[in-house]
Amino acid sequence: MVRMSRTGAAHWYRFNQPQKSEMRRTDLKTVSTQWRGKHVRESQYCTQIVKCEDRTCCRPPRSSLFHLLPARFLPPPIPLNQTAEGLKAPEPGSQGAVKFTPLFLTLAIKPDLLPRCLAGYSSVPYDAYCPSVQSVIMRRCCKKCGLYHALLTSLKAHTAFCGIEQTVPRTRPVRVAARRQRQMMAIIAYDNATDAEWIDEEFLDVSGKL
Repeated sequence: MVRMSRTGAAHWYRFNQPQKSEMRRTDLKTVSTQWRGKHVRESQYCTQIVKCEDRTCCRPPRSSLFHLLPARFLPPPIPLNQTAEGLKAPEPGSQGAVKFTPLFLTLAIKPDLLPRCLAGYSSVPYDAYCPSVQSVIMRRCCKKCGLYHALLTSLKAHTAFCGIEQTVPRTRPVRVAARRQRQMMAIIAYDNATDAEWIDEEFLDVSGKL
């Protein structure tokens, strides 16, 4: 008898029955903005979804991970450099090579080690040292609670839940690569790099020739 892991069995099923491999819309569940605020932290290239401490909402964790992560979420990657004043985190976007610290050292970083431009955040955005989005980090944060969002749609829903009026800026893409219902695959220029992402039409400025 050949035993197969659950993941392997799922791949085998999809490969041998492709007509049943597509996810159906009826299988998808919609979560509230309040639920997302408690369970989700998003960034440009990483999304974290974790359990909360409310046992009427989530089952108890099966590991001791939360003992290591008091905030439940992985901290943002932060580099440290040895300076004349001791260890300091450099300015985001500064020239020169940076070396990111291991997880447990990152957890021990105090606010006084951070550059002034990050000290004003209630919590350091996960993308604080991501080169491709330096110019948009501040406007992706909620002005009331400081929660960082990688998607403008998510930010708009969150600010409405927070009970504040915050103008969500419109982005002018370099060009539009594809379209689907109420969304466009926009090629966005971030400083010296470009990226492609699906953005709702209401957040894009596509006036003029692209």
